[in-house]
Amino acid sequence: MGNIIPSRLITLVEHGLFDNLHTFSELEARFGAVEDITLRHEWMACLLHGLLATGRLLRMTGFQLWRDLPEHLREQMGLHHNSDNPFQAIYKSPEGGLHAVGALFSENRAPITPKLLAPFAEAQPATLRRVLITNANALPNKVMGQAPWFAVRGHDLDQLTHADFVALRQWLRSGRSEPQRHQPAPALVALAKESLQGLQANRRRTVVLPPSGLTESLLLTYLEGLQAPATVTVAVSGGLARLGKLWRHLNRHASSLSLSVFPFQPEASLRGSSDRPKLNPWELPFALYDEPAAVERFSQWRFHGIKLYLTTPEGLPKLEALLQGNLPILRMITDAHKLAGKRQSRYPYLFEELGDFEPARQEPPTLFLTHAPEPKQAGRLSPEGDPKPLYSMESGQFGPQVMPLEYRAAVERQLARPYQLHLPLIFMPTPTDGLSREEHLSSAQWRGIKSVLNRLRPHRVLSTHVSSSAAQQFYTLPGRQEPDALREGYVVRCFDGKWAAHKRESQWNTLQADPPMLLAHSSCLTKGETCPPVDALLLVPQLEDKLDLLDALQPLLRPTLTGGTPTAHIILPLVFHRGFDAHGRVAGEPFGLSDLQSLLMALKGMDSRLEACLHEIRLRQGMTGTLDIAPLWQSIEVTGHGVDGADFKARFGATLVEALGGQWECMLGAFASQAKRLPPQTPFSTEDDALDSWVKRQRKAQELGALPKARHQALSAVGFDWDPDETQWQLMYRHLSEFKQQHGHDDVPEPWQAQPELPGWVRKQRRDGFIDKLADRHRAQLEALHFVWDLKLAQWQEMFEQLRSFKQNYGHDRVPEGPPGNSRLHRWCSDQRKLYGAGKLEPDQVMQLEQLHFVWDLEEQDWQIMLAKLKDFLDLFPGQEPDAEQQQELYSWSDSQRKLHQKQKLAEHRWRALQRIGFDWDPALTHWWRMLDQAIAYQREHGHIYLDKEDATQPQLAQWLFEQRKLGNKQSLPPDQFAALSAVGMQWDQKQHDWHAMRVALVEYHRQRRHCHVPKGWSENPALAKWVVAQRSARKKEQLSAEQVAQLDELGFIWDAQELYWEQMFIQLVEFHTLFGHCNVPDDYEADSELAWWVEAQRKSFKASSLGEERGQRLDELGFVWDPQRLIWESSYEALKAFHAREGHSTIPINDAQQPTLARWVQQQRAAGNKNLLSPELMALLDELDFIWEIKQAQAEELFQALRQFKQQHGHCDVPVAWAGNAQLGLWVQFQRQTYQDGKMDQKRFDRLNELGFRW
Repeated sequence: MGNIIPSRLITLVEHGLFDNLHTFSELEARFGAVEDITLRHEWMACLLHGLLATGRLLRMTGFQLWRDLPEHLREQMGLHHNSDNPFQAIYKSPEGGLHAVGALFSENRAPITPKLLAPFAEAQPATLRRVLITNANALPNKVMGQAPWFAVRGHDLDQLTHADFVALRQWLRSGRSEPQRHQPAPALVALAKESLQGLQANRRRTVVLPPSGLTESLLLTYLEGLQAPATVTVAVSGGLARLGKLWRHLNRHASSLSLSVFPFQPEASLRGSSDRPKLNPWELPFALYDEPAAVERFSQWRFHGIKLYLTTPEGLPKLEALLQGNLPILRMITDAHKLAGKRQSRYPYLFEELGDFEPARQEPPTLFLTHAPEPKQAGRLSPEGDPKPLYSMESGQFGPQVMPLEYRAAVERQLARPYQLHLPLIFMPTPTDGLSREEHLSSAQWRGIKSVLNRLRPHRVLSTHVSSSAAQQFYTLPGRQEPDALREGYVVRCFDGKWAAHKRESQWNTLQADPPMLLAHSSCLTKGETCPPVDALLLVPQLEDKLDLLDALQPLLRPTLTGGTPTAHIILPLVFHRGFDAHGRVAGEPFGLSDLQSLLMALKGMDSRLEACLHEIRLRQGMTGTLDIAPLWQSIEVTGHGVDGADFKARFGATLVEALGGQWECMLGAFASQAKRLPPQTPFSTEDDALDSWVKRQRKAQELGALPKARHQALSAVGFDWDPDETQWQLMYRHLSEFKQQHGHDDVPEPWQAQPELPGWVRKQRRDGFIDKLADRHRAQLEALHFVWDLKLAQWQEMFEQLRSFKQNYGHDRVPEGPPGNSRLHRWCSDQRKLYGAGKLEPDQVMQLEQLHFVWDLEEQDWQIMLAKLKDFLDLFPGQEPDAEQQQELYSWSDSQRKLHQKQKLAEHRWRALQRIGFDWDPALTHWWRMLDQAIAYQREHGHIYLDKEDATQPQLAQWLFEQRKLGNKQSLPPDQFAALSAVGMQWDQKQHDWHAMRVALVEYHRQRRHCHVPKGWSENPALAKWVVAQRSARKKEQLSAEQVAQLDELGFIWDAQELYWEQMFIQLVEFHTLFGHCNVPDDYEADSELAWWVEAQRKSFKASSLGEERGQRLDELGFVWDPQRLIWESSYEALKAFHAREGHSTIPINDAQQPTLARWVQQQRAAGNKNLLSPELMALLDELDFIWEIKQAQAEELFQALRQFKQQHGHCDVPVAWAGNAQLGLWVQFQRQTYQDGKMDQKRFDRLNELGFRW
């Protein structure tokens, strides 16, 4: 099988078939002119031959047209020569063996239907791989046939350039083409070397790249930098679209014949995803393999370049299992952050630990390429104040991280572009035009975006949204169904990853002329689609959802576009939508603020300059206590559209900075500020609990090896003390040295005001030295001072002498803590007594103290003193107990003796001593019998003991009886006490007791007032007032006994509450009439607001005929007005009647300043009459006054009367048109003249105007 085009086709090449071609559409037109369909399809197969041969990747080892294929070779391959054969050629590849080539030329690029494709896809043998070349873009969306196949479609052919056609022509004529070399930028070469340096087998490394789309170029630089021959595996994260994107990049830019690619992807791992462009495997311009035979053929093929296995992380396990014993020298995984966090569990082959009995798995050196190793979450902070990561690649399973090229360095080397952040601030008023909130939000966002675009005029803009539907809605005007095709001079194209491949490609084809474009999408343009570099990025937040910012920056930060801006622009509109506050400023947070926080967090993670700026802000905040945000705004452009930008910065700057973390730097600044004030080599101390806790956490983190190196260096630079215990020890040692130089010994007294901590420290050194816990270096330092290690005995003798002196001076050994004693001697005496009691005091020490008549038991001595005090008290106050407040000490001591006696813990001799002085062992019982005596006395005086527990006359007795009743009901009273209370007349039922107590109160009320009409809410006894009401309700419900009813009847109790209420309110009305002379109680009558309500209720009852004849007569006698509204009407009518008598008419202008109330009343009657709301009687009364009911007629009459007044004042009717006194009158006069001239004047009005002397 050869590679030469047959002579019958060379003629067409010689006749210019491939001459002067710049686009495939030109060649397509030439193919369409070939009338022989077979020849046309053969030429398309030859075109595929040329593409395979001239591509940078080696993909073909032989090619033969079908007509020229020997018969024996066809039979060997299971092919048969017939006229219906759908194939035009056969080619051989190093990985897949033989491939059948089919060609379909589609007029006008009509979609390939399943019917057209069926002969190609379903031809036998089914095991033969095949490839289709067609100028159509759209293929069927489902698998056809059993044979694996792929297609080179019109969209792929449209990518060919003039240089490609020159190479094709040369190959088709001579079978060879000029070799092409890949020339990477020197910065990329240096980056690749640094990334691979020192990488060994079974080792992993994470390479952190700037987010500027360098992955494909860096991979190619890696590959061509390797020494051939070699084998490499590249696993592309993100699905088929990204895998195809990398393949196209290699095929376009690799050096000729330096690479051969084996795309491997098991069918089971082909998963779809909503965030990736939809792509079928047969729509790729290359074949996907998963057969073991294909892997074996490719691995055994002798090739002098770089063999590249191209797969996805899902395909790695099967691929490397098939490569047993022949592993590649390097494995690279792109976008490795897509494997991190919770998603690690999906890739056990890469990240799960091997079991104890599993053999160690050999793996090649692995590079994980990523631009987001640890993205942080704005606003979610750790206890240290650092933003919490979404995930982290710092675990050992990803290997150590290296950052060979930081973003700012990439900018300097022209491998990335600098960026500028623009924040247009827009005010969105409350929607009032029927549009949805989303539509108003989109409109407001576009206003801000438009202002920035018109000023910057970027050539190509990427508009990122939370979803593809949101992208289309944003560029769709209200009332329309499709997005705008053009906005502000930009061609608008919306992309949806769920569209079929040909639909997305058709969008790209419309942009071939490279106009100023605006590309709107959700995420497909950054997750697999071949998106061109852009020079502006629009971040358009949506209601409730969040934007995905991880990949959105890559097409923006790529190196400078041809004709583009040198600076990449990020535009994020912030919309204020909550109106204004009391100070006239926009209220609330702007919509999009959280997205701004997330954006700044993403930029901070990649941009060391921004990170340093934020760190400097927080550091200065800690040092000065003031948060100065000004440095941050220097790198952000804020423009206001109805919003004050300075106000936004002042209100939300701190919110942004705090959401980005930096608490650690703030605490570092605070530490540095306070550490400066301390003397050298002084342990750090602070009263700030938060700072103190932070300092301890840093030491703990350093001890555990968890403190980052950069933070350790920063802390050391400000003099952080990593071992405060050692610093404190050396400080105290210096104080001890100074003390010994001054006093000649090391027995530091306690207390020592000069250095209060020194005595305890010295004592600790002696103790640690005795138990051998003192460090050798510390012991050596103390030995150099001639330190005295045992002072115990000397100190005891010193304290004994102090005690002897004290006893000589004061006659006792009860040494107080304060003067005339001292706390040290007080503690020493206490210690001696404790040691004596425990039998631990040395015999000679006991003897010395006995010679001083030392009191060993102070507690017994104290007891005898308190006994004497109690005896003196009882002598003065026989039968009484010490008061808990006035004799607190004696009261507490007596109580403790009773408790000890009850627990049988009181010593015998003490019990006898208390008995001798008449000690009362149970004062509570004594008190009980005294209270019973008071109850008996009360019963004798009043005949009952029905005392309410709130009784103010006998509060103590009332409370006591209440408590006894509770105890009796609980059967907690002794029988003798229960019997004694029953004999006095104790009512044990609480409800019965309460009833009788209230009856007693009612009896007293009746005695004073001669009736039982207790007013509702009676302030002197509200409970009695409520009880009286309750008795009436209880009788209705038959809840009162006959005896209770009889007892109340004896008092003249009125049971009908309504009758009682009416009588009481009538009396109050009589009092009102006496004071004011009428019964019209106003609604706002403050003296008795209930009376006004009652009066109105009587009117309603009268109208409903439910008042009763007797009550009506009594009210009539009092001059009661039953209809106050009629009274008001008649008053206004009399006023109008007087006006009519005076003026001769009843038309009062609404703006009459002399009688505005009457004018409004006239207008109200006219409106009510027109609505049939006045009775005929009232309308007849108004008619008697020549009342005008028609509104327009009334208005004309008002103006006529105004003209009459004008005539009276000025002597004529010539009112100026713009008369300041009444502009409407001037216009009306002109209107009358115009009506007269038009012959439309009413005769009656004409006569009346003539009577006034009106000039026409």
